[in-house]
Amino acid sequence: NMTVFFRYAAHGGLLVIPEHRVAYACADGWVIVFDGQLLHGVTPIEVDPLGWRVALTYYCPRGLA
Repeated sequence: NMTVFFRYAAHGGLLVIPEHRVAYACADGWVIVFDGQLLHGVTPIEVDPLGWRVALTYYCPRGLA
């Protein structure tokens, strides 16, 4: 997977990959690439009244990456 994060006045939403015991606090404009076959998730997100968070994800076909 390749994900681009856009956020404004949003808190939380860390990308968690338990198998590797890591959590990434993805800031606005960050791009992260990881094996989407791994169990992963996102921590709770709190958004201010005028805030937002968008994550655009590209799912790479197996064997291409």
